[in-house]
Amino acid sequence: MGTVGGGAQAGNYSYVNGLRYYTTYDGSNAEPAIIIGYPEMCFNIAEGINRGWTAGSAATWYTNGIQAAFAHLGLTQNGKITVADFHLTPYGNREC
Repeated sequence: MGTVGGGAQAGNYSYVNGLRYYTTYDGSNAEPAIIIGYPEMCFNIAEGINRGWTAGSAATWYTNGIQAAFAHLGLTQNGKITVADFHLTPYGNREC
């Protein structure tokens, strides 16, 4: 067994609770959590700068957020977006 496997079996890692995903598909039994991705974090920093909570360039952080969100979706500037670009499953979830 490797280092990661041994550490996992020893309880050295904190894994996301499986209840979040597997007991229901509507999230009604999910454990409370805060999950934020890099694009949203960029938008939050831009907002904080705009509100005067910290120094920096709100425009730079906002642009970083837009670029990161587009990159995550595989979109390019001036590219045409169609429904097929989102690879929706019959349940409305993105295939990742």
